[in-house]
Amino acid sequence: MLPITPGTIMAIAAGGAVGAILRFLVQHYSTNFLGLTFPWGTLFVNVIGCGIIGVISGFWTHSGFELSVELRGALVIGCLGAFTTFSAFSLDTLVLFQNGEVIRASVNVFATITLCLIAVAIGSVMGTRLAG
Repeated sequence: MLPITPGTIMAIAAGGAVGAILRFLVQHYSTNFLGLTFPWGTLFVNVIGCGIIGVISGFWTHSGFELSVELRGALVIGCLGAFTTFSAFSLDTLVLFQNGEVIRASVNVFATITLCLIAVAIGSVMGTRLAG
């Protein structure tokens, strides 16, 4: 558990700002390129975020390398917390169901959960290998 200090809070806030901006950009460009017929942006940020957290956790667990409390808070809680959006995933899925798009809603649930679990596993292996 991270200590509650002014430095930790500022690091989390800074990381959150970066994650929120990155999430907005992924959402914006995925909508521009792929349209609004499926919540691609939410799927992408969740899969990418799961892959990144897998790399971070695999690396931390196997490298013995220690990151500062502030950097861990900025990366995991701030940046990835703002970047990944399970609440947005849930809302997107609910809206699809409410609009009678049961197949798209089901694909969204299956794809998000499956791809995010795979991304965490691959990221963890990558982080472990990076640690040597």
